[in-house]
Amino acid sequence: MEALTSRPEVGAIRRINAVGGDTRNPLRMSIKASVSGTPIDIIDVDDATSLGAALMAGLGAGVYADLDSALATLALPRTTILPVPEDQAFYDAYFKSVYRHAPAALASLREPQSRQKA
Repeated sequence: MEALTSRPEVGAIRRINAVGGDTRNPLRMSIKASVSGTPIDIIDVDDATSLGAALMAGLGAGVYADLDSALATLALPRTTILPVPEDQAFYDAYFKSVYRHAPAALASLREPQSRQKA
């Protein structure tokens, strides 16, 4: 999320909407909420892709003035998973001690082979 939120046009992410098979695993959703420090709304919808395509078609056909208007017509059941502060602290510390250093440690693997031999 750091790469996404570092873009000035994105701003802060206050909530994450989630659909699909991954949402059926409560532990995984709890971990994602804690790692991101962001509440996750699990939206109970079958065929989310078809629904999104229909909303975009309605937007393109002028049925909706904008995306917010299209989304306002939906009343889908949702479950909110909140970050667990203790877990968030654990994941933050782990990220800083392990994963924060990974890009620098793996930088040589991103170099083209021709440069590595030179």
